[in-house]
Amino acid sequence: QYKKYYKMEPTSYFIHEHISRCYRELKEYDKAEEEILYGLKYRPFNPSNCYEAALVYFAMGREKEAMEYLQRAVEIWQDADPGYEKANEAKALLARYG
Repeated sequence: QYKKYYKMEPTSYFIHEHISRCYRELKEYDKAEEEILYGLKYRPFNPSNCYEAALVYFAMGREKEAMEYLQRAVEIWQDADPGYEKANEAKALLARYG
């Protein structure tokens, strides 16, 4: 469905985060990396993209790259609302690995 959406809305770069997440959950990490890097190409400081990239790289065992993206996401989300779940997940992950 995401790929169909992207064909209809080719400038909706946020969709690559969602496609990447699907591939990551399917353990198709190369495809997940390809999708998130495409999304990051157009939205490099989107914290959700950065967080997804971190999760992909952690899943691939590439901790250095994962930490770079995780730190970027947390930095961008530093003033997020306290109840924003995704920001809190990223901060908890950074506390665990950082």
